[in-house]
Amino acid sequence: MIGCQNTTKDIREGIKLASAYDKTLYLEDIQHKLSSRTTSDSIALQAKYVDEWIMDQVIYNQAQESLGDDPEILGLVEKYEASLYNHKLKELHLKENLDTTITQAQLDTFYVQHKDEFNLQESIVRFLYIKVPKASYNDTIETLWKTEDLPGLRSYVSQQGGIQQLDINAWHYYSELKAICPEKLSAKINLKKTESYSLKNEKNYFFIKVLEHKSKKEKAPLSFVKEPIVRRVLFERSNTLLKEWKQHLFKENIKSKSIYIRH
Repeated sequence: MIGCQNTTKDIREGIKLASAYDKTLYLEDIQHKLSSRTTSDSIALQAKYVDEWIMDQVIYNQAQESLGDDPEILGLVEKYEASLYNHKLKELHLKENLDTTITQAQLDTFYVQHKDEFNLQESIVRFLYIKVPKASYNDTIETLWKTEDLPGLRSYVSQQGGIQQLDINAWHYYSELKAICPEKLSAKINLKKTESYSLKNEKNYFFIKVLEHKSKKEKAPLSFVKEPIVRRVLFERSNTLLKEWKQHLFKENIKSKSIYIRH
């Protein structure tokens, strides 16, 4: 529970829900768990949290009385505390020192050096797609679609409450395309041809145009794998930065005789 693990007496102000030994549970400690609930649900959930908190404090107090300064527990607490501090310091060092800028040239280099790792596991496709309510269909949208007036299409589809995918540079798995198309429409699509397809049903009009296709086991385009490349580059930079930092700390502490190693 947030705010319930203080070892000193709690002197905050607020609505007190319960107290046990030298600790107090306030409404604000659990408010975020109740905010999205109905009134009746909140009351029941609040009572549940209070009961659980009270029981936790009772068991914890009993454990302290029964186990006292148990060496195993104290050792685990010390290790966990050290782990938390170490992790937080590493995070802070990376936040202050890690260069997160990745140029296009660096992306290109990584892509070329690891090209064998980027074979597609599934077909991907670039396409344009809109879906508009049947009542919204007219000559305007037909013209916008045929002329590939993307700004006009975005505006019109948005106004009509439709759905659109009009980013010409975006690659998607073929399974994603099939998931948004009626079966009759996806059955028409020939991925090897740059063609436009349309379909109407009782509720909507669908338009789709295939722009480009890459088959399974082909090399993935750089734009499709950019995000995982960025993550890997940053991961490698982080490891290198931390390694150098650790070596620096080690040398500084040896120099100041803060640490000693018997050889």
